[in-house]
Amino acid sequence: MSAGRAAAPGDPPPPGRFAEVSVDGPREPEPPPAAAGRPAARDTFHYAVPPHMAAAVAVGRRVWVPFGRRRCEGVVVALHATSPVERTRDILDVLDDGPLLGPAEIALARWIAGYYLAPFHACLRLWLPPGRPTRETTVYTRQRAAPSADDLRRLDAAALAVLGLFDGAPRLTREQVRHRAARHGGLSGARASAALAVLAARGLVGADTRVVPGTPRRRGAPADPVADLGVAPTDPLPLTADQAAAWAVIEGLLERAAAGAGSPPGVATAAPGPAAGPAPVCLVHGVTGSGKTEVYLRAIAHVLDRGRQALVLVPEIALTAQQIRRFAGRFPGRVAVWHSELTDAERRDTWQRIHGGGADVVVGSRSAVFAPLARLGLVVVDEEHADAFKQSNSPRYHARDVATRRAALAGGVAVLGSATPSLETYHLAQRGDCALADLPRRVVGALPRVEIVDLRAELRAGNTSIFSAALDAALAATLAAGEQAILYLNRRGSASFVLCRDCGHIVGCPRCRLPLTWHAAGQALVCHHCNHRGMPPLLCPACGGVRIRHFGAGAERVEALVRERFPAARVVRWDADTTGARGAHAAILAQFADGRADVLVGTQMIAKGLDLPMVTLVGIVSADTGLGFPDFRASERTFQLLSQVAGRAGRSALGGRVILQTYRPDHPAIVAAARHDYAGFYRGEIAFRAEHRYPPFSRLVRLLHVGDHGARAAEAATGAVAEALRRRVAELGLAETDVIGPAPAFFQRERGRSRWQLVVRSPDPHALLAGVALGPGWRVDVDPVDVL
Repeated sequence: MSAGRAAAPGDPPPPGRFAEVSVDGPREPEPPPAAAGRPAARDTFHYAVPPHMAAAVAVGRRVWVPFGRRRCEGVVVALHATSPVERTRDILDVLDDGPLLGPAEIALARWIAGYYLAPFHACLRLWLPPGRPTRETTVYTRQRAAPSADDLRRLDAAALAVLGLFDGAPRLTREQVRHRAARHGGLSGARASAALAVLAARGLVGADTRVVPGTPRRRGAPADPVADLGVAPTDPLPLTADQAAAWAVIEGLLERAAAGAGSPPGVATAAPGPAAGPAPVCLVHGVTGSGKTEVYLRAIAHVLDRGRQALVLVPEIALTAQQIRRFAGRFPGRVAVWHSELTDAERRDTWQRIHGGGADVVVGSRSAVFAPLARLGLVVVDEEHADAFKQSNSPRYHARDVATRRAALAGGVAVLGSATPSLETYHLAQRGDCALADLPRRVVGALPRVEIVDLRAELRAGNTSIFSAALDAALAATLAAGEQAILYLNRRGSASFVLCRDCGHIVGCPRCRLPLTWHAAGQALVCHHCNHRGMPPLLCPACGGVRIRHFGAGAERVEALVRERFPAARVVRWDADTTGARGAHAAILAQFADGRADVLVGTQMIAKGLDLPMVTLVGIVSADTGLGFPDFRASERTFQLLSQVAGRAGRSALGGRVILQTYRPDHPAIVAAARHDYAGFYRGEIAFRAEHRYPPFSRLVRLLHVGDHGARAAEAATGAVAEALRRRVAELGLAETDVIGPAPAFFQRERGRSRWQLVVRSPDPHALLAGVALGPGWRVDVDPVDVL
């Protein structure tokens, strides 16, 4: 801990004071967990502030510091009158024109580090300008005098090859030499470095250590992706009675926040974990097409009129183009866009524009939660239930929970919106821990009628096609009427579960009530939660049927069948295989939205947020696939996806129809989705969660081990940690705390390495994990969205 009273953020220190710096130095890819609620130990270091830098060193500013034998970039996170260590080294230089982070950003980075068990500096870097960090490198310059024949005879082939790289480029950095050597000379990095050392020792090249700036200034006009859209200004729309009631709830929260009153009684932050102070949070639970976006726009206008800023998060790149047009039209010249499809130049220019106050509204995907908005007053998280808000590598934050925490620290309001809220968020609303605003009706038209087709009956009738008779006839009628159709597959990767095509039974784990996964290599069914194993049954254990086999079908196969069955139809496919190129999402959506295609075939990315008035038919080709995943959220995710994709139909006066094909017509998730019955699904699912102590009645941490030494070694390493954790549970007397596993991960291999996992289930998993050394190869995921 630091000694002395910390200076106010942004204040320069007087001579002789000390800076606490988070250093971007070398560290393990996945450090061991930190103590509960605190960053990992030794994540900050103390440096003396030279007198001539006293006016420049400030909290939130980047500095250049010595670190071991290297020099590294760091961020000043606090200033102190004294140092907790006897000997300190001096700061070398100050970077940037001013602080890049304020006290709220540093506090939030500390919370992320402590809660998600991640390195503090990695969390600070989430806020910094895009681009490579400032670093130190060696620049090599070829000497003007030509080498003698004797010099050349003494050089080996590698040194001669590297010396030749300087022809036409007399000055190269170490990285440039290694890259060119590998590209032109076929030399590895180690051989190129050794050759450089030989050339420098013989005086044929000179070496000079220099600092390379992390984000060089860009020449030319700054990029603005929003301006290129050419969106015409729009006016506010009249609110329906439901929208007006929802807006009244949000307006009340905004007014209280502006008055500095904080949360009204019973309203707290929706983010779990250590509290940073309550923030007004409102869940807008609105059916598809109910006009949630217009309510968001009204809230944004409210905070802009009061001199504050707004942030809007959407889960998918596919959704940003349509959303950006809505926000850019309402607030012309004031909107910036942030997502992963931006080029490096666009990302840098956008960051600078936001940081400089040139944009009041930021619309973007997950990482936009760290946009440098200094006067933030409102955060909107649309489709708050979406898994895409969870970061997959360290720091493994959830953008929804970071957003509500950020609203708390900024003195603003968080609005979470969804037609199918996550059970955790809806549970908070039901117990009064966040405000709730309902939008139960559509602005135009009614929710579509959903027809469940029993594929077991289709099979008994002799129909072995992917399309049921009902879907085939409905698709023919839709195309004949000149209307559009969406064909959706509920598919996430390869679902290798075993299903009875006679009764719909999925073979499950007797302990965990989760589907068993078929492993062809071992000829066994495996539970990826507890590692239970068994042989696949020859007969269905539920009905005795013989038609029990692996299940799954792909979007490419469905597209081919549509083209074969309806040769005149214009078909487009929207999935991971067709959206790899930049701009592919927007191009496919525009093609379909403009009427240049009749049928859209796709997976998850077509399920949410798209407003397509000419779509009168949605065919859910396979509703069961998601139910076969060995994950306690499988039913919830299936209900959400089916409800969302059904909501793409009937968004105009033309009306709509949904054909839902399934082998399990009586499954609660499928029945509730067909009835548009969120409340009914919630009641059943929350009872299941309570019975098995799944979230929100406990918290989970997934510990994943990835090893290079084969499955047995990975299993042994995971087993050793499991035993250590179980001993710690007993020593601490932790109630209702389980260590589940070890078990193979659902995706057992990663680039040739074995993946094994543990799951900690506890009311407070941080208490168990604090101080536990995991060693190399471990990944820690707090509040995982799945355990695959």
